[in-house]
Order: sequence, then C-alpha cells, then structure tokens
Amino acid sequence: MGTADGLGFGVDDSWHNPVEVVPWTEVEAIARAVPDEVRQHLVEFRARWRDHQVAYPRFVASAEAIGCGPIVPGQPLTPRQEAYVREHEAFEASGVLPAWEQKRALLDAERLGLHARALSVDADSEAGDLLELLDDQKRDRSAEKPGTAAGPPSSTDRPALRPPSPGTTSAARAAGSSSPIAPTTGGGGR
Repeated sequence: MGTADGLGFGVDDSWHNPVEVVPWTEVEAIARAVPDEVRQHLVEFRARWRDHQVAYPRFVASAEAIGCGPIVPGQPLTPRQEAYVREHEAFEASGVLPAWEQKRALLDAERLGLHARALSVDADSEAGDLLELLDDQKRDRSAEKPGTAAGPPSSTDRPALRPPSPGTTSAARAAGSSSPIAPTTGGGGR
C-alpha cells in the first residue's frame, strides 16, 4: 500500500499500517537503476502475463446442466446432474487447466529471471514488483509528456515517483484526518 512516506508491505495487527515501508526515494532509485533493455523486456512480459491470466480456463456448465442441485451420495442422478458430471469430466480430461498451469509456471520463472536481471545490484532485495510502479506512472504521464523525436525517454528523463495524495492514505482515513497533510508518523490505525 502506498503511504506518504513510501511503499508499504504487509500490515500490522490493526490491518491499517504497513509492517515495512520502502521510502519513495529508494523506490525511485531501484526503478531508475534498471537498465532500459530489461525495462523493455518487463513491459513486454507484463502484457504476455496479463493475456495469460485473463484466459484462465473455467468450467462452465451448459444449459442442460445448470441448476442440477447438489449430488447426494446414494441417490440416483437427475438428468441435469448426469449432464453436469459428464461435462465436468470432459473438462478435466481435456487437460486445458493443467496446460494453463504449466504455462503459468514457465511465465513465473521468466518473471523471476527478469526481476533478478533488473535487480542485479542487490540480490537480497525483494523489490522486483516495484518496477511496475514506475511503469504505471510512466504510462499515466505519457499523455502529458510525449517522447522525444529521438525515441522513447531514456532512464535519465524518467518522471519522479509521486507519493499518494495527502489525506488519502489508509492511515489518514483511519485516523479521521481532515487535514490536507497526511500523518507522517506510524499511528492512525484503530
């Protein structure tokens, strides 16, 4: 979760305050240290990842099987239940779900490899997903600041990260703050 102080990970017992906060300056430094080539690979990969996730195979019963009710052991199946069982068995036998899961595992391994390349500076860091923050922000601002004639912006002219608007953090809402400035100390969760 984003806070005025940085990007928060995990939550405390109140479910309002992050357990760990990476300051915005560190988030920006991590994102700026990613080589442009790796950044482009991450952008391309994210599109493939989203396409794969959207296509999650779900079992959908036909009109003949919808509304079949619960199957009770020892009771004879109704025609709708028979249709449901037959269709579900065909779905499982098709292998579409295991194939989807196998491709997801391959994509996940590729994602981890890209994150390792992006963060080769600090092998102990878990900040790979922070790269998405800068990519999202860059995309949001692309309408405001088009690329130069020489091509896309380089790593030196990337926009700075913006913290969330003051007063819109979960800690500020939990504290009932009406101040235009978000609280800067860790409290607020009740």
